[in-house]
Amino acid sequence: MHLELGDFPVRECSFGSSTRYEKGALLVDKGELLHIVLGDPRIAEADLEIAGPREETRITYVNDVVEPRIKVKGPGCVYPGVMGGVETVGLGTTYRLANMCVMPAGIIPSSTRTGTEVPRPTVLDMSGPGSLPGIRDNYVLALVIQLRPGYTDLDYHNAIQMAEMKIAHRLAEATVGKSPESIKVYELGTVADSLPKVVFIQGLLTTADSSHSGNCYYGWPIREMLTLWAHPNEFLDGAMTVKAGGMSSFKPSTWDWLHHPVIARQYELHGKEINFLGVLLQRIRFTTHQRKELAAQQAAKIAHSYGAQGAIITWEVAGNAFIDTMLTTAACEKLGIKAVLMTYEGGGRAGEDPPLLYSVPEAVSVVSTGSTDVARELPSVKRVIGPQEVPLTSAPGAPRLPAKGPLAWVNGEEAFMGAVDIWGKDHRTCREF
Repeated sequence: MHLELGDFPVRECSFGSSTRYEKGALLVDKGELLHIVLGDPRIAEADLEIAGPREETRITYVNDVVEPRIKVKGPGCVYPGVMGGVETVGLGTTYRLANMCVMPAGIIPSSTRTGTEVPRPTVLDMSGPGSLPGIRDNYVLALVIQLRPGYTDLDYHNAIQMAEMKIAHRLAEATVGKSPESIKVYELGTVADSLPKVVFIQGLLTTADSSHSGNCYYGWPIREMLTLWAHPNEFLDGAMTVKAGGMSSFKPSTWDWLHHPVIARQYELHGKEINFLGVLLQRIRFTTHQRKELAAQQAAKIAHSYGAQGAIITWEVAGNAFIDTMLTTAACEKLGIKAVLMTYEGGGRAGEDPPLLYSVPEAVSVVSTGSTDVARELPSVKRVIGPQEVPLTSAPGAPRLPAKGPLAWVNGEEAFMGAVDIWGKDHRTCREF
């Protein structure tokens, strides 16, 4: 699969009388885009605001993040299964507005009050300790929405996702017919036989009884699949999408899947240090140990059938899905595949608790991407986009605080987007006392 990704860097972004891109400047026709969004009866009100890179701005109740991309040559479309059919993507030419993202934000009037399905009151800062690598260097077009009550959680997801992706598509259309500033080619060509064959196994947390499985591949719920193989190019065209129902400290956004740091790094090493075979998407968080073992063995068998000599294994979110991930590590090692597990750890506030929920003796290579048990404090900001008050947790009755002021989390950090670095995209260090 040969994919050319053309970059149109956004160095200026402002509202104007039309939507167009010229020499690094993106003009956005607010009226046009809001007309697209307000055509959905589930959305009562909407507004658009722009936040600049590393601006002292906080965005509250973030629902998802997407990047404007458009397919200009080749099969399918960007965000297949949502914005179009399910024809295989990752081929041809795709244009992207680099340094630009669309971020829907708003309170979801869900009937769910507790558990993994409850919408999170996630906040994201564009600067300081609450900012995220990559996103903080973007211009953000924030879509602040107010949803009408009386719909289901799945209805709200569909409304938010279609709104953000239609806006992203319209912005990306401004690049059509123009020449990109740079083009990068993505292709897994033939490499030397002496290079070790490596596969990346990505665990995808899902629940069988939720309104949305959490992740979709070509718009299809992951919970309805066992382990499957995917070409890394498919991620660059948006084959992976998430539930647009509120982020959390653990949950990757659609933007994160487009910029998956593990996939990007393996591509960089392909043909130089490794032979990157591709990605295995594995459903995790089965409800019985038997099913967890079966899924783990299935993933290892597929990796072995591709001739993998090494596997990088990681997961997402939290909870007993880590058991599935550990079992996959063990299953790979038992088949002679050297497995490296990437995961965050716990350990408790005092650092005296077991750092991992579950372990197996075969897990001999583990890379920590950080801890969940680190207190976080966000400073006051000059500007807030979205609701002006936020609770620090999603628990019913949690006290609400002014979003503009300082915010602090003792543990969990569920309302601080990206607080848990599940994929090692940040560069963090620790000190031993």
